[in-house]
Amino acid sequence: MKIFGLFGKTATRHVRNASAQALQPDVQALSTSKKIDEIECEMSAEFSTSLPSQSAESSLSAQATELRQTIEEASILFGSGQTAAARELLSVAITQPAPKSDEKLAWRMLLELHEAEGNQAAFEQHALAYAERFETSPPPWQCVETMTANASADKLPALSFRGKLSSSSEPMLDHLFQMGCRHRRFRLEFVSVSEVDLAGCRALLDTLSKWQAQTCEVSLKNVDTLTEKINALIQPGRRDDDETGWRLLMELLWLIQDTTAYEAACIDYSITYEVSPPSPRSSQIPLQDASTARSDQAFLMPATIEMPLSGLLAEINTHAQCHERIVLDCRDLRRVDFNAASPLLTDLNRLAGIKPVELRHTSFLVSVLLRLVGGDGKLKIIHRKT
Repeated sequence: MKIFGLFGKTATRHVRNASAQALQPDVQALSTSKKIDEIECEMSAEFSTSLPSQSAESSLSAQATELRQTIEEASILFGSGQTAAARELLSVAITQPAPKSDEKLAWRMLLELHEAEGNQAAFEQHALAYAERFETSPPPWQCVETMTANASADKLPALSFRGKLSSSSEPMLDHLFQMGCRHRRFRLEFVSVSEVDLAGCRALLDTLSKWQAQTCEVSLKNVDTLTEKINALIQPGRRDDDETGWRLLMELLWLIQDTTAYEAACIDYSITYEVSPPSPRSSQIPLQDASTARSDQAFLMPATIEMPLSGLLAEINTHAQCHERIVLDCRDLRRVDFNAASPLLTDLNRLAGIKPVELRHTSFLVSVLLRLVGGDGKLKIIHRKT
């Protein structure tokens, strides 16, 4: 290296020249020269192991750039429906030397692609290789059926509420609360609900809240009659002093996952009281398995996003009107069509200029495409947890 030429060899040459001029051997000079050569050799070895050469750095940079381009090309191919071509690219990419972070991304995308194809054998083979390569646990297999499977409500223990929902219902609700806590997961059925008043609404709302505090998972059945009677107690545009009817209605619609009716109730509430609707109580406390619970106030994205987008964008915009933060739950989202990516991001970035927008539980295949197309600005993209 040049640094050694500045002092090592020059010093050696001067000592040896002085010895030649004296026309006789200089034992001390020869000894000094030998020591300098040894020090130079030691320093050369130390620098060569601790600092990469410019050519090595250039090679690493080129490898990183090439792998990044391969990853982006694979995301485009997958988004365009060319799954086999994307798989072939990623299969080659994981065998190439590259910075570990980029290489790990290629592995994760390949594993997700196997999931999208439903090829569990290939997934398990590469998951084992992933664990050996990175010395960490691989992500678990999650086929579409596994991700969306829920316990059948018909197989859960059933608790029944019947008659009037009023202040006199508190003893019955307290009894149901105790029974629900023993089962932890159960179905609450409403049978022949004859009357409803605000005191009863408040009692039921408190009971639902207490179940959530006890991490009970509640499934509701036969809610239509109850919601009809609650709607008779409230009126859009009429600002009542007691909001309990509104709150119970929105809570029930949230629990039965009637997205359309829930969003409509939120909008009516916001117009009536000129404030944002309250958050569902059931989303504020984790259920039994927080890893499978839907995100707080989240809009569930479909498994595939393709053109035309008008229906999906209309639903997202309706959801956005009811919440201060727009959370898009992407855990079921497997693929965004390449042609749909740009208009989707255009609308999401427009919303992000008004209020925060988060894409949660996003796959790597989807996030790479979105960032490539232009979604790494105002949007917050959070990947799936392994």
